[in-house]
Amino acid sequence: MGEWKTKSQKYVYENPWIRVREDAVVRPDGNDGIYAVVEANDGNGIVLVNEKDEIYIRKQFRYIFNEYHLEIPAGTMEDGEDRLEAAKRELLEESGCSADDWIYLGGAALSNGRTNEGSHFYLARKVTHHDNAPVDENEIVSDSGWVHKDELYRMLDAGELNNSYIIIGLALARHLLY
Repeated sequence: MGEWKTKSQKYVYENPWIRVREDAVVRPDGNDGIYAVVEANDGNGIVLVNEKDEIYIRKQFRYIFNEYHLEIPAGTMEDGEDRLEAAKRELLEESGCSADDWIYLGGAALSNGRTNEGSHFYLARKVTHHDNAPVDENEIVSDSGWVHKDELYRMLDAGELNNSYIIIGLALARHLLY
């Protein structure tokens, strides 16, 4: 079999966060087809660990699923924004904390059959809490706080977590936390 070939591309939807592109393609089997692609900026996920080996998590409402999910601080990079600076900004907005020690853990394609969106992951330590940190008012968070790493890894290993950012972040950080 051959490779995919793009005959044409057109944008069918766009808003400040995503663009949806429909490509006319020749599939590997030689037949014509269409392929829909969601284009989005990359994001960052931050595994924030304090001196007690606790990890900061949030219970955040996700409209698409109509339920709350346990998540690590994460967010989208803005056009042209430095990856680490974006991670620091998101951490402050989502946790009210900053960190002095940052380790890049790696990157991941979040849904490579549908979107070009990827994410980069960091382990952040040496935590400082800021009482007057800016808050993202577009997010509905029912609870947030610190959970010991052993409990989160138990949940990860038991399949109790369902958010890609927390699953990938914990998996990438494990070798540095144990």
